[in-house]
Amino acid sequence: MSSQPPQQGQGPPDGFEWLFGPQAPSSQGSSHGPGQNPSGPVESGSERPAPGLPNPDLPPRAHDSADTANQPAIFFPGDEPPAQPPPAGPLPSPGGPPPPPEDQEPSKSKGGKGLIIAGVLGLWALVIVLALALLLPRGGESADEPTDGVVTEPAAPSIEPSASVGADEPTEASPTSSSSGAPTPSPEPAVETLPSGSWILVLDSLDKRKYDLREANIEAEILSGSWHVEVLDSDAIAGLNGGYWALAVTGFSGRSDTTRACEDLGRSVGGSCYPRQVA
Repeated sequence: MSSQPPQQGQGPPDGFEWLFGPQAPSSQGSSHGPGQNPSGPVESGSERPAPGLPNPDLPPRAHDSADTANQPAIFFPGDEPPAQPPPAGPLPSPGGPPPPPEDQEPSKSKGGKGLIIAGVLGLWALVIVLALALLLPRGGESADEPTDGVVTEPAAPSIEPSASVGADEPTEASPTSSSSGAPTPSPEPAVETLPSGSWILVLDSLDKRKYDLREANIEAEILSGSWHVEVLDSDAIAGLNGGYWALAVTGFSGRSDTTRACEDLGRSVGGSCYPRQVA
């Protein structure tokens, strides 16, 4: 709300003397007549404006508009100043640095996002390369293992039948060996007669109650080496204890010959290599 200039004969409001300046004295109580002023006569019907204010009766000067534009605005108590337009550009955040210009923000944000994407892609590529490097050797080893297993598994069955056949062969070979020993040109498997006074070298004796003649022939073949071992019937030959199959070497002329035979067989004269003379 703006204040009106004081009426004729009234003083300016309090605090606004600088605006209205000194007022002309009122005609009442003045020594001058109406329309007169101490500074000189004034035409009737016209009043002199207060100093500092434009005269409405005079035409405006050319420089008044420029002077008025350059003069600061005058506000009276109670008036509200006009709203100022907001500043151009983004407002700075309180307590922080001013934001960067708008033309620079897109370039920086795009550059930062590009670096982040490139870093993520590079990391994934490295992880994939390491995974392939670790998995490829394992795949090669696992591929070789089945081939080894396939080769060894058929070999095992082929060996097992041969082992089983070999285990059965001794049982079949024992009759063949006995049959081959039967047709030997030796006398009756159980020798019952020998020259009187001759010497024999007994290597072992088998009880007739536990062993038969076939088993006695097998043992005689086992003991035969550089010397031919025969089966003697101790019941038929004098000088021997009865009831045994004597496995002995015959045909010695003296005791010394039997002793040398024990040395050749690698036995010492005694229980497993003892000489006997036929009565």
